[in-house]
Amino acid sequence: MNIYKIKSFTLYELMVALIIFSILTAMSYYIVQFITRNFIRYNKAIDSFNQIIILDEMLSYDFETSNFICLKNKNIQFIKNDDTITYTLLEKPNYLIRVRNNKIDSFQVAIEKINYDFLIKHKNIIYSMQLHFENYIINQLSYYKLYDYKKTLRVKNEEIFKLN
Repeated sequence: MNIYKIKSFTLYELMVALIIFSILTAMSYYIVQFITRNFIRYNKAIDSFNQIIILDEMLSYDFETSNFICLKNKNIQFIKNDDTITYTLLEKPNYLIRVRNNKIDSFQVAIEKINYDFLIKHKNIIYSMQLHFENYIINQLSYYKLYDYKKTLRVKNEEIFKLN
């Protein structure tokens, strides 16, 4: 009687291979999960940074093109010849809302505090403003408005408040 031997793996060898494969699968799952979490964090950081950049561009433009900047009821108003732009800070959802001609822009940024310097304090006319952000690469943005002497005289004579 001829006995043929078939080459094969033993049960122990198969079990060791299965255990090694399970460990490698678990490690690769953890690595994929780690990469996915970091990718989501990175995208959120980029979105927040882009929001701040767009906000900076709009505030810079509004500071440059406005005639006067007033603080009224915790709202910042940029008064121009033909219209008024209003910025409102909503603290709980961390939004800064910009309203111009019934068009609303919202910026989801966590603003820690806003510092103002007033040209004429009792009239709340702003000539500089600093925004301080929480947990961002950009910690602070500063804006300055240069008023000429004619505009300053108009404010002192309260002509500006007749425009509103």
